[in-house]
Amino acid sequence: MGRQPPKFGMGQTRQQAISLVLQRIGQAVPITHFRLFHSRGANARQWAIRSDAVYASANGDGDDFSDASVKKIPVYSDSGLVGGLDFNGTLFVFSKTKAYIIDDTSSDTAEWGYKEAIWEGGAAHWRLITKAGNNIYLMMDDGLIYSIAAVQSSGDYEQAAINKPAHIDRWLREKVSLNNIENFHACYDRKLRAIKYFVQVTGSNTNTGLTYFIDRSPEIAWVIHDNSENSSGYNASISAEIRTATGTYIVSTGDFSGEIWNLEQSTKSDNALSYESSVKTRKINMGASRMWKHFRSMGLKVSSQANSTLTVRIWVDGVRKTDKTIDVSGSGATFDEAVFDTAVFAEDSIIPYE
Repeated sequence: MGRQPPKFGMGQTRQQAISLVLQRIGQAVPITHFRLFHSRGANARQWAIRSDAVYASANGDGDDFSDASVKKIPVYSDSGLVGGLDFNGTLFVFSKTKAYIIDDTSSDTAEWGYKEAIWEGGAAHWRLITKAGNNIYLMMDDGLIYSIAAVQSSGDYEQAAINKPAHIDRWLREKVSLNNIENFHACYDRKLRAIKYFVQVTGSNTNTGLTYFIDRSPEIAWVIHDNSENSSGYNASISAEIRTATGTYIVSTGDFSGEIWNLEQSTKSDNALSYESSVKTRKINMGASRMWKHFRSMGLKVSSQANSTLTVRIWVDGVRKTDKTIDVSGSGATFDEAVFDTAVFAEDSIIPYE
């Protein structure tokens, strides 16, 4: 990933644009949580979501929320609306515990209204409502993540939670500061076909990307991305999908010091800074090792493409033993990108580990 300073504009032109929007809105929609485009039939409108109601702009003019043109639909929820999304031509809005379906099927706006969805479950807030593939994914404020497709059949977001099979829900409860969930956000990466949830593990800001691959079984669909040593694109205050060229999209994040980072770059580096990658095996049943087996050493087979430091952490009977550090150096090319008659490949090394 890499970073670049943001570009922004200031001056009279931008002030006039803001004033124009405020004049068009008028008093009907003073404060909104969220705005989105939703169309049905001949109706093409912008919809604004507040905690107590949704507002539809004038038909064909998404900026016109004036009193004479706006259509207001009060939604009586238990905790207030936090966001919404258009899904297959239907507008869903969510409180923290419930989902509601806006009924705008009639040609007469006076007949528009809403109904509660058949399932239990809402969303923590609008930045944790994500459309990916042909589905909507939502994170609750208790850390459970579910999809609309799954919850429609079970009726309960806890049964439909996609982060339970891999015990990611437990990791969220034990490692993540859920009390700061209002700062969390998510973004869909269409190239990876994965949703990145930006969460806070330590410190005071979001710093970890919890990545869910939507085409995999939930048991094997999760990867945790972070950089515990240096600043990275996962120190993200905001995330967004950016179109960089025809058919090319990337996920960019803004950190807490004004830098913009592009994720999943081909350079495979964190702004030329080191980062840690770790793998932890499951517990290995060694049998009655004290009676029948004697382990004097172990070996690691390593193929290195760059200078790396391996730290091996060992637990025996649940007790952490002294860490061992192995420095591995090498040069070479990634195998599927190498030219055989010119590339230099790293040698396999067997290093005794006493």
